[in-house]
Amino acid sequence: MAEVYFRAFKADNLNERTKIFKELINSVDINFLSKGQKVGVKVHFGEPGCTTFVKADYVKEVIDYIKSKGAAPFLTDANTLYKGRRKNGEDHRQVAEEHGFGESRLGAPVVIADGDDSTYVHEEVINLKHFEKIKYGKAVEDADALAVVSHVKGHLLCGYGGAIKNLGMGFGSRAAKQMMHADVKPNLSSKISCTSCGTCVSVCPADAVTMVGDYPEFDLDKCEGCAECITFCPEGALSIQWSGSPTSVMEKTAETAFAVVKRKKPKIIYYNFLIDVTPDCDCMTWSGTPLVPDIGVLASYDPVAIDAASLHLIKMTEGRRDSKLKRGFDVGVEKFMALRPDIDGSHILNYAEEIGLGSKTFTIIDTSIGKKIDS
Repeated sequence: MAEVYFRAFKADNLNERTKIFKELINSVDINFLSKGQKVGVKVHFGEPGCTTFVKADYVKEVIDYIKSKGAAPFLTDANTLYKGRRKNGEDHRQVAEEHGFGESRLGAPVVIADGDDSTYVHEEVINLKHFEKIKYGKAVEDADALAVVSHVKGHLLCGYGGAIKNLGMGFGSRAAKQMMHADVKPNLSSKISCTSCGTCVSVCPADAVTMVGDYPEFDLDKCEGCAECITFCPEGALSIQWSGSPTSVMEKTAETAFAVVKRKKPKIIYYNFLIDVTPDCDCMTWSGTPLVPDIGVLASYDPVAIDAASLHLIKMTEGRRDSKLKRGFDVGVEKFMALRPDIDGSHILNYAEEIGLGSKTFTIIDTSIGKKIDS
């Protein structure tokens, strides 16, 4: 049974919450750090327009702790598959600067994990169900250890996003991301709703969408499966046409995470933030109303356990009726399943445990009182 450490965010202001997070960091000692080590701090810098990514103020506490141990931290994330300002290294670093993650402010450089043109990659042999080998950002190899800072929120394909997705989809090379998304194809499910706005055409990174008359037409041979057209359709006229099953994306994401952990375990620590639990991920250019009130922050050495504990705490929190939730508000109801009934995010936990990524059996310890509170 894996231990997951927790602190509630009872205060609303950022300064008080930052102090609480600092106390959690200090109480869960990163005992694998030593002087001179390079430590990659995996974060999501946030898509321009999104405001609910984990704030740089919190990440600075991780950086300061690592430096206090004599180690050398750097901030890192891989480039995206979809169109936007995080698709190449130069623009990605600029977004990080704009969102408060600049070296002058945080005291650690920003290193794009797969390089400016997404060719700086490492190939790892894993011999699992979907992948015999997988490529991820080579900055992982340049690091002696990792600290993975994740924002737990909803996700269109995986049900939720947490530590496992931050490792897998976050570190995966562009080629790996494409393979993870390969079973996802768009479908015009409602011609009545379609307004011929052309948004799907403009956001497609593969130029696989064209307007034919009043409606979009999809070249599925060119489609990369990123689901951006589905996500950004303002009328909700598009839906996923699975060429495989919804679980395949989760399993491939877990396998990519496994490749990273295989190289760095046991020198990885995870922090999950259960605040601003939005319906969609931080790759969106907006931030929806959170599904539940803010809960707190978790720390663990096990990526599966910390995600399982995160889902449990969200489940045991009453849902917000002013959010995208239309059902499942009660304590004890799985909020992400209530949001997207066809996507069972618990599958990624089951599969991750099956392949040896971690344990979904956990004990939550509140470090403010030093006692177990739930499991």
